[in-house]
Amino acid sequence: MSMKPWVQVVVPHKDIREGRLDEAVFAASLGDVVQDKGPIDYRDPETFFRKTYFTAGLKNLIGTVLSGLSDKGRGGIVIQLQTPFGGGKTHALLSLYHIFKNSDKIIHLDMIKRILEENKIDRIPETKVVVFVGEYADPLKGKTLWGEIAHQLESYELIKEYDEKRVSPSKDIIVEILSKNKPVLILMDELLQYVVRAMGVKVGEGTLKGQVIAFLKALTEAVTITDNCALIATLPSSVTEGFEEPEKAERILSELQKIFGRVEKIYTPVEGEEIYEIIRKRLFEDLGDIRAHRIVAEEYFNLYQKLGEDIPPECREIDYRERILRAYPFHPETIDILFERWGTIPTFQRTRGVLRLLAEVVADLYKREFPAPLIQPAHINLANPTIRREFVKHIGNEFEGVIASDIDGPNAKAPRIDREMGTEYARFKVATGLATSIFLYSFSGGERKGVTIQRLRLAVLREGIPPAIIGDAIRRLEDELWFLHFEKNLYYFSNVAGLNRVIIDKEEAVKEDDIIEEARKRIERIAGKDFDVFIWPNSNSDIPDNRKLKLVVLSHHFMAKDPSTQKFITDVINNYSAGFRTYKNTLIFLIIDPNEYDGFKRIIRSYLALSAIRADKETMKRLTEDDRKRVEQKLKDIDSSIPIKILSLYRYVAKASEDGFKIFDLGIPTVGERLSLTARIKEYLKDREILLERISPKVLFDITFSREDERKTIAEVWEAFLKFPELPMLESIQVLKNAVAQGIQSGIFGLLIDNKVHYMETISPNIITEEALIIRKEIAQKMKEEIEEVPISVEAPTVTPEVIPTQVTPERIVRKPTPERIVRKIVLRAEIPWDRVSDIVRGVFVPLNQEGAQVSLEVKIEAESQKGISRDTLDLKIKETLNQIGAKVLEMKEE
Repeated sequence: MSMKPWVQVVVPHKDIREGRLDEAVFAASLGDVVQDKGPIDYRDPETFFRKTYFTAGLKNLIGTVLSGLSDKGRGGIVIQLQTPFGGGKTHALLSLYHIFKNSDKIIHLDMIKRILEENKIDRIPETKVVVFVGEYADPLKGKTLWGEIAHQLESYELIKEYDEKRVSPSKDIIVEILSKNKPVLILMDELLQYVVRAMGVKVGEGTLKGQVIAFLKALTEAVTITDNCALIATLPSSVTEGFEEPEKAERILSELQKIFGRVEKIYTPVEGEEIYEIIRKRLFEDLGDIRAHRIVAEEYFNLYQKLGEDIPPECREIDYRERILRAYPFHPETIDILFERWGTIPTFQRTRGVLRLLAEVVADLYKREFPAPLIQPAHINLANPTIRREFVKHIGNEFEGVIASDIDGPNAKAPRIDREMGTEYARFKVATGLATSIFLYSFSGGERKGVTIQRLRLAVLREGIPPAIIGDAIRRLEDELWFLHFEKNLYYFSNVAGLNRVIIDKEEAVKEDDIIEEARKRIERIAGKDFDVFIWPNSNSDIPDNRKLKLVVLSHHFMAKDPSTQKFITDVINNYSAGFRTYKNTLIFLIIDPNEYDGFKRIIRSYLALSAIRADKETMKRLTEDDRKRVEQKLKDIDSSIPIKILSLYRYVAKASEDGFKIFDLGIPTVGERLSLTARIKEYLKDREILLERISPKVLFDITFSREDERKTIAEVWEAFLKFPELPMLESIQVLKNAVAQGIQSGIFGLLIDNKVHYMETISPNIITEEALIIRKEIAQKMKEEIEEVPISVEAPTVTPEVIPTQVTPERIVRKPTPERIVRKIVLRAEIPWDRVSDIVRGVFVPLNQEGAQVSLEVKIEAESQKGISRDTLDLKIKETLNQIGAKVLEMKEE
């Protein structure tokens, strides 16, 4: 049998199910009941006891009073009920009132029979019940306390004069009245309120308050010496905010406590875990199958065993499983937070306040059919205005803004974090639940505030929620919530903005130019030295046209997939300054991933903001010690994360190709990767054989020699690799020389250095110069065969094993006559695409010049534009360029 949601097991009372909650149901009033007012739950004795859980304290109180008022009683009883407001005092008085005032209506109830049996009492004695509720009494115009008691006992004539003069009667008169009417039960509620107000009524040289104090002294003494009499009075444990002058009220409370302290017994109606049963009795009409309760208690207990030290140690004890069972359908933490923390706030009214609030919580969750096995603190819906007000009214309206900003609501940050962190978070609302729980733990009537991460796990975790999620979510809350504080390992909310809000304010003050400047510094710092690096060029002239390999790091103005980026890269590849670019195959472009740019800016902004906070001594002084440490740690973390952010930012690489340029995706960098930009690019290009650190001689020959080519200088071949994008990039000229040396050794081609031919022999790459000629192997082999035999008398030259040169001189080579393949003059006319002029220079003019030919060139240009060619372009660029290169303009027409 698996765990069921609590909404499928228990049945709340009808008013909760139907959403017709009446606050009066949770505000018991003895005065209203006496006047036959208020909810039926309190007025009707049978209904009242059906919804009452008889705590040990309440049973003990009833038993003591029954014994004192029965024939067994010897001497009177004075009992003070003293708990915080809402601690069950009025409920205890109502219980006594109904038992002795309406005994015939409740004598058949099992619990009443059991109490009589346990105290060995046959029946409930007929008793005169006197009720005095200070909230209802009028000290100025109404009867005095003694007048009211005598009136209800039908003995007013005995003290009429004392009442009218507002002077306390003597103890003897009080004893006479009690003796004449016993058994007598006097119930006093809200006594402090009456005495405080009596202080404002003049009586002779003093006040009515003095007379009331004197009467209470006499009354308590009179009761104790009169058989079958009981006086039950309620006093708060401390003064609340309900008094205009709390200091005076506190002094009066102290006087009352001394009076009752001489003779009374103190009873606490509600103690410890009895609150669980009280709540269950008052909120649910049917608790369902106890087996379902046990399964839930067992599953939660097993979860806590697995969590080990990640939760408080007491929650792993076997007793905690029983607590879960007793509190069902509530998690014990839910009730404990409200009773032990919020219940210590003077205005909260402990039991009454907890009942009223939990009734709203149950109604909200039941209506939404919330699918959880228990009601945990994380499930309390602060977005519900009624529930939210039940909390906020005790701590200040400013916390409305705190909840709306950080915890719950349409624009709150915690729900946004849930949405951003994925379906697991969104489904369980982990971030919202954590924030809600922290809020609940943040307040009490004393100094106790805040919650550890261990106890937060109790408030949030349940079946289906991975425990690791808690750590991830709490870190997001730490980083983003404005009013969340962390101090001495405790999380709590305050109406004072925390470090995150200070950071936000500082971030708003950071200028865009400062972000750009810092970003450039950071890029320069990790640029590397594997290539010449050019950061954020604005034009093609910012990147030199030379033989060196160049990494061009584009700025945020030229991001991936932006048409302007394509235009800029094309311009840089093809042009340099006012002319054409020669060395196109030396360019590597690094391009920003637009999806990463905003995040990168945010992290730079945060770094600058945190740096500003650390530099601001006044701001640092205002922060808590833990927040100051967080500033340092955040700075350290962000500083160390920026390099990987830059690698993620520059995700795309572009390189010139035969038909323009090609873009490559570097992918996401490995976490912890510490490469420089140039090192990462170099590694990537090598892996894909775009940049070669070695090349096979055969490949070298095949891609650089056409069928007609018989020989080429090293310089020509090297220039080809630097100029033509269709060729691979070589890491350096040494790669070329190494391949040439291997090609000579393996007989793929020969090499002519000065007058030496090298073929099928070992040669050091270091002796290969740019002027050396690579020659076809047929030619090299032929030249070898034509070498004359060296005379025996001639001593052979000494050579190193590495290099075995063959001297080629006119004296040592016997050449066979070969037909001369030469042309004396060439005249060429051709239509050439305008964007391939640089290829004509490279492939036509340069070779002719190397042959010693005198080249003359006459150019005919016809240019026509539908929109027209501007005069500035014609005069400042075209004519100026012709002038600078020394061109002789033979004819120029304009239309």
